[in-house]
Amino acid sequence: MALTDTKPFPQKIRTGYGVCTAALGSIPAPTLASLKLIATAGPDGAYLAKISAFPQSTVTATGLQAYSSKDNGVTFQPIGSETLAAYTLATTAKIPETVFGNFNATAPKRLEAGEKVYVGIQIAWPSGVAFNAEWMDMS
Repeated sequence: MALTDTKPFPQKIRTGYGVCTAALGSIPAPTLASLKLIATAGPDGAYLAKISAFPQSTVTATGLQAYSSKDNGVTFQPIGSETLAAYTLATTAKIPETVFGNFNATAPKRLEAGEKVYVGIQIAWPSGVAFNAEWMDMS
């Protein structure tokens, strides 16, 4: 972004989606194969407002992880973690939403230009866990 005296404000509201089925190989050093890309900041950066997860079938409790990468998935920095509660799929049961609580629309996570956000699960599930992301690009 060129340096100006104008204040940057979010210009585009964006959403992303991904389903994780494979377990993370290692929490401190995950592999790209075990993660799903759900957000990419625009050329002037972005504000990440929300990441949420929904089980796609019956699950036992499992850890959910979110990472950012500034080098296209070569290295990862943890940016959030939550526990997905156990859930039994039933036609009359609401599918629970688990929201990452360490950033939100009023206190977003700032992302650099091109920074990518990936998510992963700690226990493999054949039907997976669906993740949603909401962010605002600065350009």
